Amino acid sequence: MRRGGSLLPLALALLLAGVAGFAPLLARAGEAVDVEVRTVPWRTQTGRLEREHPVGQGFRPSWNGLDQLDVGLVCLGDSSGAGLELVLREGGPAGRELRRAPLEPGAPTAGRGWGSFVFEPVEDSAGRELWFELRVQGESRRSPWSPWLRYHGQPGVDTPWGDRVLRGPLFEGLVADESPAGREHPAHGHLIAPNLAALAFACERLEPAAGEVRLELWPEEADPERTPPLRSATLGPEEAALGGWAVFAFEPVRESRHGRYRFRLRAPESTRLVGFEAGPCVKSFHGGTAAEPPLLGASRGGRVQLDRSLVFRAHARPSMAQVLGRIRERAGWKLVGAALFWVLAVAVALRLFLPR
Repeated sequence: MRRGGSLLPLALALLLAGVAGFAPLLARAGEAVDVEVRTVPWRTQTGRLEREHPVGQGFRPSWNGLDQLDVGLVCLGDSSGAGLELVLREGGPAGRELRRAPLEPGAPTAGRGWGSFVFEPVEDSAGRELWFELRVQGESRRSPWSPWLRYHGQPGVDTPWGDRVLRGPLFEGLVADESPAGREHPAHGHLIAPNLAALAFACERLEPAAGEVRLELWPEEADPERTPPLRSATLGPEEAALGGWAVFAFEPVRESRHGRYRFRLRAPESTRLVGFEAGPCVKSFHGGTAAEPPLLGASRGGRVQLDRSLVFRAHARPSMAQVLGRIRERAGWKLVGAALFWVLAVAVALRLFLPR
């Protein structure tokens, strides 16, 4: 009797520990994050939203009951009276409308954070191709809200936001970290990865609708006046960057590792880039790939861009069976086996040490 009495608290503690360990997983059957774009840190944002060219994202939920979308946002101005609405559609940016929802109170008015949009659950959301767009509300044609964007490639040069505005229409420089700290780095001016696939430029104001925006790229040793560019890219009229990063994607440069490249960017006279004394702020991305399910790419003004995604997360209300299925998918049967082994071990301990 004494033996069982002394070990009973230990057996009960083991049982409670096991329950406590798995309870949070099973509790997620009430509500859980189904789809999420994870990128740390958040590197590029699109700039102020325009009424004419809404920004959006496609995805395919795996669970039913989609009822909330959170979008990574930064506020670039006074947000008082600046409404923002999310429109959820089926099949594409121009598909059938399913839900509308305003931006919930509590969105970040300083710095970066999540802006939430809550709506009536889409009970049969699992497996459907869904798209959402962020639309400007109110009288202004522009919004202070700017969504964060992830380009599907390995980050390379990662120049921070600059300390001055550079005026167009012509910008030239090296693909290098032009920040004061970056110029002291041993690898300054050299790329550290192959397959250079995109360059992003910090922009105070860049409006392709006002005229052609063209980026051209050469090896450093080439003469731009006599040599055709190695790569070139243009932006469509819907790809304005107002206080954000303009991303130029092109055919990957396979041999870019340890290379040095110079760029020339021609844009309308009104263009204002952000940079340092040495030149514009540039970020490089390598090996860009198309979005894979459950992501379906981002959209600008209805045009789908498969090589990038908005930073967002989708909430749903999965059943217990769906939560267990996700656990099995992510951790395999090892986790299920561990849970069963734990239960059996506690049962044996109780059987052996409980007083009879």
